[in-house]
Amino acid sequence: MYFAALLLLLPLASAGAVPHAGIHLKHRNNLPPLPSLPLAHVRAREFDQSPAASPLAVREPPTKAIVKRNLQTDAPAGTRWQAYPYYQWDDAHKDFVVNAWNGAMAMAKAAADALDNIAPGSPSYQLFVENSPLCKGTKKSTAEFNNCIRRFIANSNVAYGQLFGADPENLELRNFHKIIDNVENLQADQRDGEELLLTVAAEVTDKDSGVNQCDGGTQAFVIHVTQIKQFIDVGGVQPPQNAWVLNFCPPFFQMDRMEVKLSELVADANGKKGDVCNLDNLDTTSRVMLHEWTHLPWTLNTNANGKPKDIRGYMEVTSYGTDGAGQGANQRMHTKSFSSQNADSYAWMGVYQYFNSLNYCQGIKYTGQYALDCTDVWPSSKDKWVKNDWNNYPTGNN
Repeated sequence: MYFAALLLLLPLASAGAVPHAGIHLKHRNNLPPLPSLPLAHVRAREFDQSPAASPLAVREPPTKAIVKRNLQTDAPAGTRWQAYPYYQWDDAHKDFVVNAWNGAMAMAKAAADALDNIAPGSPSYQLFVENSPLCKGTKKSTAEFNNCIRRFIANSNVAYGQLFGADPENLELRNFHKIIDNVENLQADQRDGEELLLTVAAEVTDKDSGVNQCDGGTQAFVIHVTQIKQFIDVGGVQPPQNAWVLNFCPPFFQMDRMEVKLSELVADANGKKGDVCNLDNLDTTSRVMLHEWTHLPWTLNTNANGKPKDIRGYMEVTSYGTDGAGQGANQRMHTKSFSSQNADSYAWMGVYQYFNSLNYCQGIKYTGQYALDCTDVWPSSKDKWVKNDWNNYPTGNN
C-alpha cells in the first residue's frame, strides 16, 4: 500500500480541439513496460488467463520506503467502475488506477502552470520582450520576433523546448488546461453527459476488426462502448450506449507506479535522486493515464482515426516533432501536424515538467548536447534533439 495523498503534498519548485472523430475512434497504448529498476524491488503474481481468475498481475511495492494507508477505491470524478464479462474489479486494482489518475492530474497541472509562466502576457514573457536586444525593434508575428521568443521559450522551459520544439506560435493553445478542465467534466463538449467507464480485462475485441485490443503488450486504450464485441455478445445489464470506455490490460499493472517513485525520494532523497530523477526511469502508470486522457473526444481527441500515427516514447516524439539540426540549422517544427495531435507528446511533457519542478529533483543536471544550467532530468547519456538558439526562424512550420 502507498503514501497517502502523496501527489498532493509533494512540493514543486517555483516555476519561473479538434472535431469528434465518431464512434469508431479507438486508441492503444502498447509501449512495452520498462525493465525493473534496481531501486524498485517488485514481485508479480502469476497471471492466469482463465475467466474466473483475476486478470491482473500486480506489481507489489517495496515496503520499507512506503507509509501504509488504506486503498483508494472511489472512482475518479466523471468515471465509474464498469463490470465486464468474466472480469471484475477488486480493491487492489482500483487503487492502482486511482493513484495513476492522481499522478496524471499532478503532471498535467505542473505542465499547465509552467506554460502559463512563459505565455504571452505573463510577467516573465513581458520582461524578456522589453529587455532582450533580440526582440527590441522587431514587430510581433514577424520571423525575427518569433525567433527571439523561441529562444526565450527554449531557455525557460526545457520540457516544452524538447517535446514541442520551443514553438512560440502554439504556446497559447492551453491544451493542458483543456485536459485538466474537461477530463472529469460531464458537461464538456463531445461528452454527451456520460461517465467514462473504467474496465479491466485481458480480452476486449473490436467488433469490426475482430482484434483483441489487449494483444501485443497493450497497457491501456480508449474505445467507444458500441465497438466492444463482448458487450454485444453477452446479455444482461448493458452499459450506456453513448459512453466511452478506458480499459486497463494486464501489462498496465506490471508497470512502475509514480507514487512509489515519489515515496522513495521522500524516504531517501539523497540516495535515490540520481536514479529516480531521470526520464529513462520515469515511465509509469501515470504517464499511460495522461496519454489516454488526451485521446478522449472531450479533451484533445489526439491521434483521431490514426492521424497522426500514435508515436510513443520521449526520444521518438521529440524527433518527430522537430527537424534535427542536421535536417536544417533552424529546426522546423511540426507542432500543428504532429506534436499538438500526438498523445505521448503531452504525456512525456507532463512527466518531464513534473519532475523538473519537483523539489526533490532540484540540482539534477543534464550535461550532454544543448545543456543549460538548470535542473533537468533528461539523461546525460542521451543527446537532446532540439537546440536552444537559432540564427533564423524556420519557414514552412506545420
